[in-house]
Amino acid sequence: MNRYLLLVAAPLVFTAAACGTLDRTQPLPDKVPPPAPAASAAFVAGNDAMDDQSWKVAIRHYDDAIDANPQLADAWRNRGIAHIQARRFDLALVDFAEAIELGADDAGTYYNLGNVYAAMAMWDNAVDCYLKSLDKDRDQAGTLNNLGNAYASDGRFAEAEAIFREFNDRYPDRSEGFNNLGTMLEMQKRPAEAAAAYERALAIAPDHPDAHFNLGLLRVRQGRKAEGVALLRRFVALSPPESIEARKIQSRISSLQRH
Repeated sequence: MNRYLLLVAAPLVFTAAACGTLDRTQPLPDKVPPPAPAASAAFVAGNDAMDDQSWKVAIRHYDDAIDANPQLADAWRNRGIAHIQARRFDLALVDFAEAIELGADDAGTYYNLGNVYAAMAMWDNAVDCYLKSLDKDRDQAGTLNNLGNAYASDGRFAEAEAIFREFNDRYPDRSEGFNNLGTMLEMQKRPAEAAAAYERALAIAPDHPDAHFNLGLLRVRQGRKAEGVALLRRFVALSPPESIEARKIQSRISSLQRH
């Protein structure tokens, strides 16, 4: 599971969408002139470096593309995505602003810009960008999911709940929306509804670690210790060996078993 922009409101865990949608297209000819050969070659090389997750190399190639053709909106946009991956958020903001100015003001650009603001915990800005993205194309699972997370991180739980319900209506076979809905219901002190949402997430994806984590802790708080411990053990088993959270939960399991 991709945990980029994982938004945690302890002890609950949200599932976040992946960041960055790479644009491989060339600029529209009615907006800017066709790219010079050098710009086009550098742009393609940058995309190849992105495929290899070589963010700094990709940035250098996009630098060359922009130097050769400053009107190449897609190079600005893709360099912004590379800057997100390199966690250079201030530079990503500059690149996306320039891409929008050059006409790349589509749903994907606003989605990525929203991800930058979310990474910087600038929730109002993130919400604004996600809403602009959805105005252009409402059928975007990742954008809806991240919008709900942004509302939740800003303490706007009722609005987050509404977004996650829309997500679940649109994508009923995806588990992350039900897990996230559960967190919103739990934050609003509606544990029975939250448990049902977590259980729905696990029915869709039995190996969804966040749903095991959230439901496990809820069951422990409800006094259903055996069930909660079993769920938390499954969370630990599904987590990577280096997971700090999994080690903390393993310690909690040991403590629960001693009492």
